[in-house]
Amino acid sequence: MCLLSSAGTSPQSSHIMLLLRSLCLQICDVYQFSKASIPTEFKDLVDYFKVLLGVSGSCAFL
Repeated sequence: MCLLSSAGTSPQSSHIMLLLRSLCLQICDVYQFSKASIPTEFKDLVDYFKVLLGVSGSCAFL
């Protein structure tokens, strides 16, 4: 998996919550996960991002 983001180069990537949400959206797109489950609270978003990294890291490439 390859995520595209340049931290600090745009208003969205300068705000950690927006950056994490963008990365979560990209992971959900790649693995066809529901975007509706992406949390809106910062702590929950951080935890969800960690879960997504774990799940996506365990997916086999075909």
